[in-house]
Amino acid sequence: MGVWKSPVWKYFVAGTGLAKCKLCQKSVKRTGGNTSNLIAHLRSSHHQEFNSIKVVVLVLMVVVV
Repeated sequence: MGVWKSPVWKYFVAGTGLAKCKLCQKSVKRTGGNTSNLIAHLRSSHHQEFNSIKVVVLVLMVVVV
């Protein structure tokens, strides 16, 4: 079984403790390796892109919790 990768990574480049948004070049903190801040950035700054991954992200949040 392979490692699952969040669809949010389509819009970010990973760095050490930060991820850079490919759309606006803003650096976003990714504490502990989670994607919560990345999702929040897409939701607040890039509505169309967030909407394109929203269903997958919401389903995963329900499954994980």
